[in-house]
Amino acid sequence: MRRSLVARLNNSKHMVLVLTTTTKNDTDWVPFEIAHAVDVCQMPIIAVYPDFDSILAPADLANYWPPALASRITNGKARVIHIPFKLPAVLDAIAQFGVSNTAYPTNGYGFYNRETQVGWGLIKP
Repeated sequence: MRRSLVARLNNSKHMVLVLTTTTKNDTDWVPFEIAHAVDVCQMPIIAVYPDFDSILAPADLANYWPPALASRITNGKARVIHIPFKLPAVLDAIAQFGVSNTAYPTNGYGFYNRETQVGWGLIKP
């Protein structure tokens, strides 16, 4: 399993990490994947939250973060965009954020602005 995960991560442009109230409780594969993606591959993480319709304050969601992600956000190693698990946000993030895009996210607290989320119909104007 480990060899397969490493191969997939090494050939990926980004990591999509689905964060629920129980994700942080995983102590084997999720921390390993986060560590390899950030520390070895230096790829951005697209943090996707099924429990939210919009996200404007990623730091408020820290209780969803596994320790492996929280520590890398805190120490500035992780580049993360936090998005709701909604099709327009997911498609845009996958198209836009990869290992070759170092302009954004620049830290662990990236998110789409209110105007963008209103345009997608995630927030009422």
